[in-house]
Amino acid sequence: MAAIVTLSPVKNQAPINIQPLTLQQPVSTGRFSNIISQQLVQDSHAVVKQLKEATVIKGSLEPVIDLLRKVNQQLSKLAKDLTSPQLEEDARSVANVNLSTATTLFCQLKEEIESHQEDGSIPIDSSLLTLAKIPTSGVTHTLCLLSSLHLFSDKELGEMVKRLNAIPEMFVDNLTGDKEIAVSTRPFFHLAKIHQHEQAKIWKESEDYGAKAFTTLSSATSDDRYRAIRRTEIELLLHGLQSAIQQDRFKDLTFYTTFLEKTCLLAPEDSIFGQKNVGHQIFLRLYEAYKKDVVKESSSLPQPQKDFGRTAFLSEEAIYKKYKLQALEQVIQDLRAAWRL
Repeated sequence: MAAIVTLSPVKNQAPINIQPLTLQQPVSTGRFSNIISQQLVQDSHAVVKQLKEATVIKGSLEPVIDLLRKVNQQLSKLAKDLTSPQLEEDARSVANVNLSTATTLFCQLKEEIESHQEDGSIPIDSSLLTLAKIPTSGVTHTLCLLSSLHLFSDKELGEMVKRLNAIPEMFVDNLTGDKEIAVSTRPFFHLAKIHQHEQAKIWKESEDYGAKAFTTLSSATSDDRYRAIRRTEIELLLHGLQSAIQQDRFKDLTFYTTFLEKTCLLAPEDSIFGQKNVGHQIFLRLYEAYKKDVVKESSSLPQPQKDFGRTAFLSEEAIYKKYKLQALEQVIQDLRAAWRL
């Protein structure tokens, strides 16, 4: 890839060394099973962090110019890493969100520097603007954004809340009723429920308790916030799965199922009879529903084979559609009971 940025040093100013594009504290990458996925998520988050902390000062532009040179190289590398066949899909989604954010910040800094430059504009390759294309469909795009929230530490709470509030999507809530709710407020609801049932001494019965607790550093732990976000991710995935099954969108079914299998619940209190992997619970419920019909004397259904639950759930055969929906409904009931909603 050709150089994205070509810059000249400010006259009569010595170069200033800046921090490399790494984080002082590693971000949470435990959900990703291989080192390639972990490294890409961490590096893409580091780029965003560096760009957000950059300040353009007239007469002292070289530090930011040096930063853009480094970011130029890093973005090019990360864009190539996104195509790795070893990269996990949910890691690719999180990195896409980070790279999209980095691209926006890069362009903002570029424009700000140009406003102080006397010798013309900063050349920028148009490929930079398409390095981080994130999915445009509502559920998929929102899942990427929610996943990226797990990268923020307590010190970055303000930025986490800002990114959460920017999520515009609504979805049908299958756990507490068939009404449309805003994704951006759902973690507040779950945090309030977590405190109500597990920390009764600090919980207060108030409509805005969850929002206040989530956005106030001392009112909730980072683990509490991550659990509330993860519950929201699970709900959204179940909503996406239900829609995909009903409309026979098998490609989406595969995507949501794979994402769900890697998006485990974060605490024993959130699990279904000790099972933190909701995807595996769905497969079990499908097997149970199917097996119940198989044992009937009049049944002509074939006997389930090894790994039947997952195989049938991803199958395009119409015979399994009703079992998929039954399994999904049963797991929704399981979660409703586990989360005491």
